[in-house]
Amino acid sequence: MIKNRVRELREALGLSQRELGKLTGNNNITISRIENGKLKLNFATMEKFAKALKCEPWELIVSRQQIYPLNHQRIIAAYLALDDEDRRFFDKILFGEKKAQDPDHPLAPSQIPVAGAKL
Repeated sequence: MIKNRVRELREALGLSQRELGKLTGNNNITISRIENGKLKLNFATMEKFAKALKCEPWELIVSRQQIYPLNHQRIIAAYLALDDEDRRFFDKILFGEKKAQDPDHPLAPSQIPVAGAKL
């Protein structure tokens, strides 16, 4: 399961779990379970939480400070290290359904450079 940043973002905004619950249509028990990784965030839930937490959906998983300094090879390596379920999850967030259906998409498995290959 992918660790999320819901608690960190909620606390940065000074929101209680109950307040975040009201903004997202959840109760504080559900918020607690999401923050503790006991409930997985799906795409629809991520969109609601991102709106409430004033961020992009992907920022529920990784901060801007973490992603921007990374070079492309490290990002690709991290992506390739994901299990199939998590990779499909990220594909949907980043590219919608098109990537899974388009083998010529720049991040389709056939298009991702392997280690040692010339870029």
